[in-house]
Amino acid sequence: MERLRVDVEAGGRIEACEVEVDDETSTIVFTGAGRVRETFRGDDLFEALKALRAALAPARVLCAGARLDVWPSAMARAGGGRKAYVTRMGAQTCLSDLVDIFAPAPADTIATLDDQATFHARWAASTSEVVQVVSDP
Repeated sequence: MERLRVDVEAGGRIEACEVEVDDETSTIVFTGAGRVRETFRGDDLFEALKALRAALAPARVLCAGARLDVWPSAMARAGGGRKAYVTRMGAQTCLSDLVDIFAPAPADTIATLDDQATFHARWAASTSEVVQVVSDP
């Protein structure tokens, strides 16, 4: 398991916490924020992170995977869900948009689980309207 620091914001106070991440079993072991070691699992690490966020709410985990505009693709999820894309309305993603879901993120970019899922649905709809023209050379 890989040990990482993640910050958790609750009541305007930020606390450094620890997660142990197991990519192979999609498991996160969380320590901090007044909790004894707790284990969260999912079909992939993004789902395990969502379970952790739900358990800590209304406290917020200040990591990229909790950003409003971050969501993994199906391919990223098949690869374990450790990476996800930063999305922009109306724009397709590219490799340079990939981020580690446990990378630190500013508090003003963090969203609730519901708001993040709603943004993702809106983003997906906005990209289906993007027309790409490919011409033969």
